[in-house]
Amino acid sequence: MAFEAVAGISPVMMTFGAINSAIGSYYQTQATIQNYKFQSQMANINAQINETNAQAMLLAGQRAEQNVRLRAARIKSAQRVSMAANGIDLQSATAQNVLNSTDQLSEADALTVQSNALKAAFGYRTQAVSDKNASNIYSAVSNSMSPLGNAAGSLLSSGGSVAESWYKYSQRSQSTL
Repeated sequence: MAFEAVAGISPVMMTFGAINSAIGSYYQTQATIQNYKFQSQMANINAQINETNAQAMLLAGQRAEQNVRLRAARIKSAQRVSMAANGIDLQSATAQNVLNSTDQLSEADALTVQSNALKAAFGYRTQAVSDKNASNIYSAVSNSMSPLGNAAGSLLSSGGSVAESWYKYSQRSQSTL
């Protein structure tokens, strides 16, 4: 009699275990979906920050380039004043060579500053695209998950064992009658 009582508990416990597993699967999937949605939002925020940084780098580059050109203009002006004060004809080949050389060096400096700003902005924009892609992936994964589907799958995978346990219990019950 005691064995029959214990044998009768086994299928009931397996049924509760299967239900508990399905419920756990449901809530685990819900938590995973929320995590992916959070990751998607964070990746979007990071993409926006990187785009803002790219724009800031371009603006800083423009300002730095303007400063290089202003400094070159001051140098060129000082060269003209110095040459004129020393009696050098500003239209002479020597004076023109000095001024042209200053123009070329300052243009090279300005282009270097501009190039560096573009490279930095490109790096930020590349990271922004990567972050946006990650956001899209997280969003797609969270949208493809189904808590009910996972719970049903858990029940189906446990269903065979539970059914077997109930079948064995019913066979034992019938044989004792």
